[in-house]
Amino acid sequence: MPNISKANLMDKDIKALPVKEKKYIKACGNPKELYIWIYPSKKKTFSLLYDGHYYMIKEFREGIFSVADARKEAIKMLRDLENGKDPKEQKENEKYTFGALFERYAELKRKKGLVSVDKTIVNRCKKYLLPSLAKRDIKNFIIDLKNDNKLDLQTKRAVYLQILCGNRPINIASAKWSGIDLDSGIWTIKASEMKSEHKILLCSYALKVLKEQFLFSGNSAFVFPADTIAGHLHKDSISKAIRNL
Repeated sequence: MPNISKANLMDKDIKALPVKEKKYIKACGNPKELYIWIYPSKKKTFSLLYDGHYYMIKEFREGIFSVADARKEAIKMLRDLENGKDPKEQKENEKYTFGALFERYAELKRKKGLVSVDKTIVNRCKKYLLPSLAKRDIKNFIIDLKNDNKLDLQTKRAVYLQILCGNRPINIASAKWSGIDLDSGIWTIKASEMKSEHKILLCSYALKVLKEQFLFSGNSAFVFPADTIAGHLHKDSISKAIRNL
């Protein structure tokens, strides 16, 4: 076990840690087993030191994954280890949960540089999707969704997009074909519909869903037209469908 650390680093301290030619490690403290690796690539990754082994947690990203988040994760990992559970095995079992897949998707979007996955977007997903889906095995959820014969195809496709894109339900329900480029795979939501223009990188399955829907509603202004005052699917239809699965 490591020596007791007097360190108690905060986000501002981690942000200020200098990048060197070789990677190095710094104690974060609270718990004493929490450390952070600083790499020449400027990447800073939290790690837990337990019984001589390092268990990687996540990369530090200001406003998205803070030292406070790392401390919560470290305490959870310590409890699992003390109870004989291997965090690596646990992580593998959670690989296809919605929460894990959302993090991977957000990271992909950030690396592509098409969308700034900031605190607002992450919090939006936490508010609308993660409460009910974070721990759910997405493979089983998709199977349930696919096999649901009571849900109409249009709403089912809207649910698929809600999961794949992580937008607010209203953005999915009121989506317009004019903002979707099926060739480039980019969905642009104008600033008039949000606080600022928002570009979404569409994955191959999202494109497949949209192309299927285009055969149904390509002549309409809305992707999901409906006989409502607004002329499109009601946002609550998506949330209700997810809750009933």
